[in-house]
Amino acid sequence: MDLRTHGRVIWRFRFLVAGGLVLATILTFFSYYRVSFNKGVHVGYRQSQTWQSAETILLTQPGFPWGYSNTPSSQTNAVTDPNWLTTLSSFYSQVSNSDLIRNRVRAKLHNLNGTYNVSPVLDASQSAVPFMEFDGLATSAGAAVSQARTATGAFLSYLTSNQNASSIPPKRRVVAQIVTTADLAQAKVISGRRLTIPIVLFLTVLIATLGLAYILENLRSRPPAAVELADETMVAPAGEGLTRVVPADEQNVEQLPAADGQRSRAGSATREVSGTRA
Repeated sequence: MDLRTHGRVIWRFRFLVAGGLVLATILTFFSYYRVSFNKGVHVGYRQSQTWQSAETILLTQPGFPWGYSNTPSSQTNAVTDPNWLTTLSSFYSQVSNSDLIRNRVRAKLHNLNGTYNVSPVLDASQSAVPFMEFDGLATSAGAAVSQARTATGAFLSYLTSNQNASSIPPKRRVVAQIVTTADLAQAKVISGRRLTIPIVLFLTVLIATLGLAYILENLRSRPPAAVELADETMVAPAGEGLTRVVPADEQNVEQLPAADGQRSRAGSATREVSGTRA
């Protein structure tokens, strides 16, 4: 790679390269930011981030069944089978993701952007436990918190209202306790703004500019060669250490032998002496 040659080409077309660099920068800026002039100049991002905030509830029963050292026999009916609560966590997650709960959330949040997702919690061994996680997803931390809290409240309201409508005795009801509250402190970004399009756009414009510069360099007129060698067929000595190119029109001149040339010079000298004596 001849860096000097590349440098000369770029310098020769420096205004073109500078213009392409400015154009690439402007296009990259507007591909990442949005400019509006509504009541002044406002600059914002074209892409949005995705924030997540989670709220977790525990499915249990009245009292503190987790305080027993072992599970009592089913005959006493003092403690619900933990496997049944684990099964309910998966079932209630499906209910929470259905329109039964989503319609309640939409009615409370109206046009607030975002959504939510509910799933049963798995432990380190990937086994289900009697916990449910309500994940609020939105383009801002506050909206994500609102999604998680509203979805949790809608589910708790749904559960209580149906238990009351079914006249389930309080001692036999499933109790949902909030163990982790969604707030701004624990909200996090799970999907940031991508730079792929701005980077590709910048490199494309810059490469196109440099390519145009090299095309113009190749199209520039070249000066004619100092010496045309198309008709050259022989090289004759022109002195010590030098050579003389013999043009084609001189190559047809008949060369006299050296002896004839010497006789010709001797004859000329004799005629000059004879003329002097006369």
